[in-house]
Amino acid sequence: MMFKYSISRGKKIRCAAYAAALLMSLIMLLSGCGGGAAEGTAVSSDSVPAAVVPSSVSQDGPDYSKVADSADYAEGEGLDDSDLTPVTAAELNDGDYLLDIECSSSMFRVADTLLSVHDGKMEAKLRIESDSYLFLYPGTGKEAAADTEDSYIGFVNNDAGDQIYTVPVEALDKALSFASYSKKKEQWYDRTLIFLSSSLPDEAFKEKKYKTPEDLGLEDGNYYVDVNLSGGSGKASVDSPALLMVSDREAYAMITWSSSNYDYMIVEDMKIDTEIVDDRSTFVIPVRGFDYEMPVTADTTAMSTPHEIEYTLYFDSASICVADPEGTAVSYRSMKAKEKIKPEYATKFSIDSYDDGIYGVTVEKDKYLFVPKSSVLPAGIPENVTVIRTPVSHAYVASSSSMDFFKQTGTLDDVGSVSLEDSKWTDSDIASLVSSGKIAYVGKYDAPDYESLLKGNADIAVENTMIYHSPETKEKLEELSIPVFVDLTSYEDDPRGRVEWIKIYGIMTGEYDKAVAFFDGCVSDIDKATEGVEKPASGAPKVAYFYISPKGHVSVRNSGDYISRMIEMAGGEYTPKNLKVKKGEDKSSTVDMSMEDFYLKAKDADILIYNSTIYGNPGSIDKLTSETALLSEFKAVKEGRVYASGDDLFQATCAASDVISDLCGIVSGDDGDLKYFTRLK
Repeated sequence: MMFKYSISRGKKIRCAAYAAALLMSLIMLLSGCGGGAAEGTAVSSDSVPAAVVPSSVSQDGPDYSKVADSADYAEGEGLDDSDLTPVTAAELNDGDYLLDIECSSSMFRVADTLLSVHDGKMEAKLRIESDSYLFLYPGTGKEAAADTEDSYIGFVNNDAGDQIYTVPVEALDKALSFASYSKKKEQWYDRTLIFLSSSLPDEAFKEKKYKTPEDLGLEDGNYYVDVNLSGGSGKASVDSPALLMVSDREAYAMITWSSSNYDYMIVEDMKIDTEIVDDRSTFVIPVRGFDYEMPVTADTTAMSTPHEIEYTLYFDSASICVADPEGTAVSYRSMKAKEKIKPEYATKFSIDSYDDGIYGVTVEKDKYLFVPKSSVLPAGIPENVTVIRTPVSHAYVASSSSMDFFKQTGTLDDVGSVSLEDSKWTDSDIASLVSSGKIAYVGKYDAPDYESLLKGNADIAVENTMIYHSPETKEKLEELSIPVFVDLTSYEDDPRGRVEWIKIYGIMTGEYDKAVAFFDGCVSDIDKATEGVEKPASGAPKVAYFYISPKGHVSVRNSGDYISRMIEMAGGEYTPKNLKVKKGEDKSSTVDMSMEDFYLKAKDADILIYNSTIYGNPGSIDKLTSETALLSEFKAVKEGRVYASGDDLFQATCAASDVISDLCGIVSGDDGDLKYFTRLK
């Protein structure tokens, strides 16, 4: 295949020489000043008509009539720095650098910006091709009106007659407030400026923002690399993985767009023309580095007139693998499962096994593709398939019931962050890891600290169905290239089916054989625990499992829930049964009712088990009945057969055999050695 653009070392040298010459010429333009106020000095009113000099603050207070209100502003665009990480002077080498900026107002046009970094401080010279302004102020218009004149920043004129303002810069990639004083309007106008670090040359940074082929030890040859595209309208995409070519310690990638509408790309100030391959725009571009957002521009002809659109490409170094001899990836649609792994008890997932250690997992309507980091990603993976590279090594676990799967597969070291504080973990090992910071607490599941997740290199977010109540959180995680896996363990009716989800976590962590062995052992232990269970001739003891909310309503388990199933496996009869469930709540594990209804349906229960995982353990029968007097009329209370679950029951997902063994003891009356329940006295 021949491409219209040939990348050469000479081209880069010429581009670098041009950039250096441009920098020198702009330094001269910005510094070749004629008349005007002295640079870097306080404002002098000698060169400014007295009528337009804002008055100093009087004893009566600031003159806010000199501050423009919202009606005085031209329509502009808002600036959002929430996705940016501020860059301080401490991160940069001393020197002068050309810099791009963004401004909130189309009326305030900065032609050129020269950033000076010296002795841990930054300032910028702004060249304004206008004489509309007299002063700038590092703050808001109201703050300027409340300050004294010696805090205003005056301008100097260069030889071309442009205004040059020298302003302090607190940080790059941060929205900074400035106010400009209009000569004509005699008012302060608020402006927001963002000085963009992405426009700085590599040598400006003390530490590289990315990894190079040399850093990664890549030898000359062809590889595959996962690439993520951001920017634009979000409708465009590029093929991932991309073919990566390394030659003489420099890297180039073949970028194939989703359409044929792109006629050129601009990368590193180089214009690269397209080659149409299979009716799609294809480019070979230089890759500055890996593991950072590399800015590129692509020109699209899909609109009425061509438009240059800014994007970023993220090349993931962890995904790099040697390309196959043919240089092509296997097509997703051509993949054939070598084995279909049908769960023995679980009903909410299925697994397909493919060559090269690849697994396809379907969780109801969600599809996941688990691909080893050492394997090549198939080409043409549909957008509705979530790709998870295995083994995961920095998992973000927002589903607390899923942590037990990591513990039982021996992979707690592969959990990097969680959504529960250390005090809320009932497992002492996990609580200790969170308390020591080995596993980071990053905030609640619906508002995690995204920056911490990125710094921690989170490679998967394990969520439960609560994430569907916060869709914007799921979207944000996916936007940050953190794949989201939604666990439906709690929807399984059979307790063995809940434990069987460990098979997925075995795939996720690279410990599938260990996961299968644990599951088989758990099933065997359940069989042993229930081996001698027989229903007595007079009927099985009736068992109610419930808790009472602070508002007084009673929450019981759905008769098809895994708790009620475990009670029946232990020889009990769950009550109340056959409850009417509201439409839309049929999948819920609990049903709410009034205390009166609970009395009518469960007063004759032989055994009461209070669910302490929600509002805590009542501690005694007297405490329970003192708060809810009607419970004194229950048969189980009168006979003293009242139990409470431990607060660790919910998080002990894989302890089904021990829980059933406890329930067997409770139902049979042999309750002297319980692990997850206590008898109330």
